[in-house]
Amino acid sequence: HTGQSEAGQSSSHNPNSERQRKRERVNQRWRVNQRTGNYADRKSQPSRAILIFCKFNGIQFEEVKMDLFKGEHLTPEYEAINPMKKVPAIAHGDFTLFESHAILMYLACSYNVS
Repeated sequence: HTGQSEAGQSSSHNPNSERQRKRERVNQRWRVNQRTGNYADRKSQPSRAILIFCKFNGIQFEEVKMDLFKGEHLTPEYEAINPMKKVPAIAHGDFTLFESHAILMYLACSYNVS
């Protein structure tokens, strides 16, 4: 017996730190650091829109290919990037964003695209 009550153990559990650990494992696995990581399946029209936007505007990114038919978007590691478990999503450093319209607005503002 450690001398800690069960209540003390559960109160020390921090879901944000657990999410951060998952995100770090994902970043290590897919080598996403300060460069924009674009999690996409090219069969998805919103994913293609993000890829085309980045290429057209010269935004460097690392494409992280997700195979929806294999369920790669349903893993706990990907859930740390996108809790909705959908594509597309981006990771820009420690910042993550999902939903294609929001991603396009973020990229346009971050990279001064007019």
